[in-house]
Amino acid sequence: LIANGYKNVKLSGPALAKANKDFAESALKKGATTITESLLSMTKEPDGDDPLTIAIPKILINSFFKMTSPSYWVNDVLAKAVTGETMDQAHRRIKKDQRRMIEQLRTQRKKMLEEVESEMKKATADYSKVRRLQTNIK
Repeated sequence: LIANGYKNVKLSGPALAKANKDFAESALKKGATTITESLLSMTKEPDGDDPLTIAIPKILINSFFKMTSPSYWVNDVLAKAVTGETMDQAHRRIKKDQRRMIEQLRTQRKKMLEEVESEMKKATADYSKVRRLQTNIK
């Protein structure tokens, strides 16, 4: 746009009027394209590189479009018909199951660490006995 504007400085009369008209049309087209691209980029999924000021609006806009789409509600109705629970209920159940499994893993890990610690204490005690016996034999 700047280069075209600079070229138009030299023109006058009907050539200037035509150049101004063309310049205005290209500015409107380019501006509309830029605005459209900007709005469309806001509907994309946020990625890890987006700052919060960009990511939060993207998440909100994306969520709104997903929840207002017919396919969201069709999937919700189908999920309820097939599984007997809505998508929200299924999500809550899955989260609850995940928390339960994480707690089980923590308990198993704690038990395993206690067993390892107990075995290490036994091994240390046995090693101490062996060392005492070796010093007594000498």
